[in-house]
Amino acid sequence: MLAHLNGDEFAIARTNIPSFESVIQLSQLLQSTLAKPFLIAGNTIRITTSIGITINDLSDRNGVDQLLQQAHIALYQAKQQGRSQYKFYSSEINAQLQELHSQQIMATELQQRGCHEGQGFYFSRPVPGDAIAQMLKKNSSQIMNAENLIIHA
Repeated sequence: MLAHLNGDEFAIARTNIPSFESVIQLSQLLQSTLAKPFLIAGNTIRITTSIGITINDLSDRNGVDQLLQQAHIALYQAKQQGRSQYKFYSSEINAQLQELHSQQIMATELQQRGCHEGQGFYFSRPVPGDAIAQMLKKNSSQIMNAENLIIHA
């Protein structure tokens, strides 16, 4: 079954999946088919496709909303890897995204607190495996590492 969700998002629901390889083959077939250029009013159109995949075991008892959310999380990861990628949902990906979200909330709170208290401003520099928080003192070029905010992934 194919459904249009919104904008440029579609969902495919399939039953009786024989193997992970068959899902990969279907994803690659969709990507290669949609990647073929076509003409509209003399203009060449090219489409890239990012695909988020979730597989529901009959014992999982996940609802449609949860499956769509999982597929969306996998889609986000696929888009982060670049164009024309596919990615399977996993609980590890979900945990990483939740950790990133928590770090963003913490950064926002520190930024607001520092600005309100006249202490300068907060900025975050993404480094794989670490979230490094730093505070730049007002009217100074001194950078202080906030060691208690280094989070190892």
